[in-house]
Amino acid sequence: MHPPKHPITLLETIRLEYGVPQNLSWHTARLNHTRRELFGMTDPLDLEPYLQQQEASLLPHVPLGKLRLIYNDGGIVSIDVAPYTPKTIVSIALIEADIDYPHKYTDRANLNRLTDLAKDEMLITTNGYLRDTSIANIALRRHGIWYTPATPLLPGTTRARLLDEGLLHPKEIHRNTLAYYDRLAVVNAMIGFVELPMSVFDKTAGM
Repeated sequence: MHPPKHPITLLETIRLEYGVPQNLSWHTARLNHTRRELFGMTDPLDLEPYLQQQEASLLPHVPLGKLRLIYNDGGIVSIDVAPYTPKTIVSIALIEADIDYPHKYTDRANLNRLTDLAKDEMLITTNGYLRDTSIANIALRRHGIWYTPATPLLPGTTRARLLDEGLLHPKEIHRNTLAYYDRLAVVNAMIGFVELPMSVFDKTAGM
């Protein structure tokens, strides 16, 4: 068996509800987009039949599980399944950093180096414009309308779904305009859409 042409591994993190994968079409679309962008592969992978074969190992008796699917240019490498408890976010520090994370790589070294700068969670900004937290896309509400940064670090699957459904609207959002918004939400595949008060921002860190 030949080694992969590229030493790159990626992942999809999929929410399981009693063993049933959620929003699988969005994960499949991102996986195949990544394979085209990084490896030039146009033959699509269909995650649904693959995961159906793993049905017995997907924690069918657990209300909420997390599935980590690892893949590379050779295809699916492994899956790991575990019960999941959502993280409670107490505070968010604005951290200025010029980094890229356009695909869901298993290597998060650039992101992990920034986490020590925040007491709890961070929200990365680039040239002052909001990007993502370490674990999620974000949205901000103004006059009843939810906006999400137009240039996230990683285009998430839940963000993509909510954009397509017209529930989110892309917009460049500068950190200096946070006072114009009255509500924050963190958005990812595992937690969905979780609202937080604007008071969650830690004004003492990352400035």
